[in-house]
Amino acid sequence: MRLLVKTVGAIAFTALILGAAEFAMGQASPDTTDLLKETRVEKITYNSQKGIYKVHYWSSGDSTFYTVPLFPGDKHIPNTEASVTRENEGEYTYKYFLSNSDNSLREIYSFSVLVKSQVYDLQNPNNEWRGSYVGWMNKARWVQTNSESDTVGILPGKSVKGVFTFNSNEIPGISNAITSSYIGLGNTLDEGPTGRIRRRVDSLLRTDKNVTVKTIAPKKLPENISNIALIDTLQSYLTFSCDTTWIANKGVCRSLEAKLDNVDRQLEQGRDRTAANSLQALLNELNALKEKQISSEAYGLLYFNGQFLLDKLKE
Repeated sequence: MRLLVKTVGAIAFTALILGAAEFAMGQASPDTTDLLKETRVEKITYNSQKGIYKVHYWSSGDSTFYTVPLFPGDKHIPNTEASVTRENEGEYTYKYFLSNSDNSLREIYSFSVLVKSQVYDLQNPNNEWRGSYVGWMNKARWVQTNSESDTVGILPGKSVKGVFTFNSNEIPGISNAITSSYIGLGNTLDEGPTGRIRRRVDSLLRTDKNVTVKTIAPKKLPENISNIALIDTLQSYLTFSCDTTWIANKGVCRSLEAKLDNVDRQLEQGRDRTAANSLQALLNELNALKEKQISSEAYGLLYFNGQFLLDKLKE
């Protein structure tokens, strides 16, 4: 288990409790003898097998020698779930649920979704988070700006209370969600090392990697996109969903593939009305499978892109 504690100052620091063995070396009893200071040298070590740094330093506050694990920012495992609904004609609402795996070593402090078209009406999951649409970066981003508890970020095994939401006029496509950990190190009693060690710690923290996972987000389609191109897009989305956990049942994959292939054949033969009927059968199957044998991501991708094509065929 790991506890993150807020401290006063520009940087909030992290207390890491990694079991009895790790905790035993994480904090020493105060002792300022010259012998201890000679044998306990301030330094940073790196375990290449675990990918973990350890910072060894003397506290300027309580004369204690600390050994604090410094985990890179990508040592967390986000679990995301995305869904999309069409509220009005041409308007879609995207919702994102976020949790942190029990096996994570770091907290999750920020959450971003890459969007390839403008979004609006961003909603925060609760009053601890603040979101914004960053147009020049093509992303919707939320950061935990405050906490009602003594924690910073989503701890391992915990989830965000509420959902991240925005609206868009574009149908869903495959995109990326990005999570990151808080830039901080330390413990419940001390603000961390100073001097050259501090500068090295800050450098390591600021170069931490984020974690990227696949999700769905608005995607602007090319103007005057052809029906055949839309079928190709649907088939690529189905292939991706079946290659991931979005559709785990291979029997379901084969059934949906057969229906899409039938629509494709009808379109190539110029039988738009027959293709529309076959496409409606596909949409009916997706509705029957929703929240049962396909994920909300797969449903959003296939259903709304399929509905977009069906509307075109009925024009």
